[in-house]
Amino acid sequence: MIQEIDRLLNDYVAWLKDKTILQQIDNWVEITTPYLDRHNDYVQIYAKKSNGGFILTDDGYTIDDLEQSGCKLESRRRQDLLKMTLNGFGVQLHDKELCG
Repeated sequence: MIQEIDRLLNDYVAWLKDKTILQQIDNWVEITTPYLDRHNDYVQIYAKKSNGGFILTDDGYTIDDLEQSGCKLESRRRQDLLKMTLNGFGVQLHDKELCG
């Protein structure tokens, strides 16, 4: 059974690699994933080398989309919920960008 699961994982990695598109934009790499957001658009993130690692960002897309949909994040309660959720994933909020 372990061999079957291992084969499935390898197939998934091959699918993900095949369906992901990378594009250089200045000193950033735009990563277009095969995953869809709630608008059926491909999820895009951006990566840049920094201090021996990488910075990942959504370029503000997620917060802008929430706000444009009427989900204002101005109240203290919503800010606390947002911070708690982001902390659970190791993500930080810089201005309106989700970064990790």
